[in-house]
Amino acid sequence: KEGIVKRTSLKEFALIRQTGKYAITMKENDELLDVKLTDGNTLICISADNGKMVKFNEQDVRVMGRTAAGVRGISLEENERAVGLNTSLEGKYILSITEHGYGKKTPLEEYRLTQRGAKGVTTINMTDKTGKLVTTRAVDGDEDVMVVTKAGIIIRTSLNEVNVVGRNTQGVKIIRINDKEAVASIAVVKAEEVEENLPTEAENDLNEGEKQDNKE
Repeated sequence: KEGIVKRTSLKEFALIRQTGKYAITMKENDELLDVKLTDGNTLICISADNGKMVKFNEQDVRVMGRTAAGVRGISLEENERAVGLNTSLEGKYILSITEHGYGKKTPLEEYRLTQRGAKGVTTINMTDKTGKLVTTRAVDGDEDVMVVTKAGIIIRTSLNEVNVVGRNTQGVKIIRINDKEAVASIAVVKAEEVEENLPTEAENDLNEGEKQDNKE
């Protein structure tokens, strides 16, 4: 969460014991944010709660052993934290969600390629109304997003209903929450298939009744 990133060969994780193996050595008070599988030529995107995101080629990070501490992926101030790790293998849009329920989709190509360790560019225009950036996800744009609040309230909506807009915009309201609440997390899932033209339970009962009347 302090913006450190590292790259390790998958071979290093063969024959993992029941007690596990170290994947990274972290500084005190730091936490592991996320892990992604890459192919050697993937674009890496790291976003922070300050509304910025950096995009760089994974080859900017040399391959290291499991116990290595890593290198700087995004430059952060003391009170800032990384909140999202995304790759170009996961989708063509970046979905941004703020703590007050605002969200948007922005084409990945709108983020200029930089070197790792940069401060990044704006991924969402944060205001008092939107709150801080909670997380980002790489998406194709036709999935569903499930948004969970700190009070345990969850909604599910189609990403087709979320506008595609530029980086320096605040997005639209995805979930309505009161002033004392905030978005805790999101999950991107396969779009829910709604079967059309199927009879409802009431229609089934009516059809059964008509069949019985015909028999009598």
